[in-house]
Amino acid sequence: MESDMREYFKVLLRRSWFIALMAILFCGAAAAYHVMYSKPVYQASTKLIVNNIDRTNEDRSADFNQVNLSLLYLETYKEIIGTPAIMGKVAALHPEFGKTAKQLTEQVDVSTSAKSQVVTLSATDYSPEEASRLANAVAEVFKQEISKIMNVNNVTILSEAQPEEFSAPVSKGIVYKMAIAFVLSLMISIGAVFLWEYLDDTIKSEEDIAKHLRQPTLVVIRQMKRAEIKKDHRRSKKRSPGDSVSVGVNHQA
Repeated sequence: MESDMREYFKVLLRRSWFIALMAILFCGAAAAYHVMYSKPVYQASTKLIVNNIDRTNEDRSADFNQVNLSLLYLETYKEIIGTPAIMGKVAALHPEFGKTAKQLTEQVDVSTSAKSQVVTLSATDYSPEEASRLANAVAEVFKQEISKIMNVNNVTILSEAQPEEFSAPVSKGIVYKMAIAFVLSLMISIGAVFLWEYLDDTIKSEEDIAKHLRQPTLVVIRQMKRAEIKKDHRRSKKRSPGDSVSVGVNHQA
């Protein structure tokens, strides 16, 4: 097992230049995409409360069953907000948005809690001001129209969206995108390296000869760098013409 791990490490080390090149290309592409095409996205939220308790009599205490009924309304209201009955009305009353009901629905998200009567209505846009206006517009239209649709008047706006409260973008930044690109580059390049090594059947070392051919190594020709060849060539030129190499021959009688 340890020998296999060492072999894998040697393979990765031998192809480290390829892994580094892939990381540079992927991270560069992610950075270029972010600079050229990505825009910061802002999200603004407003809160509504759904209340089904009759408070005309101040001395009357809240009924637990009525609270549960209010909680059941939440899921129904959550579905109604995203329908053309609400979004179509928002698009008609606010032509300054310049979007259809379907486009507005894609920008709006509604979240509820199983233990709360509060509905959080969030809107996203490339501008915090536009996101705040959209969230407030949907909340106001929903409060008005739900009384006609459900014949109830139990929705109250708790807080309106203010642009200054949502000045920080919620979209992923360049660091996040480059980190994802780096991880993807490692996954792809490491897989490509092992596939490359698997398909490569050339002999590169004495170990490959012993492993694949099962033959002993008789001669090893060392690979010389070009600088070493030039250095040896200069040395041969400096050698004087009178220099000679003597060869001794041992004769036996």
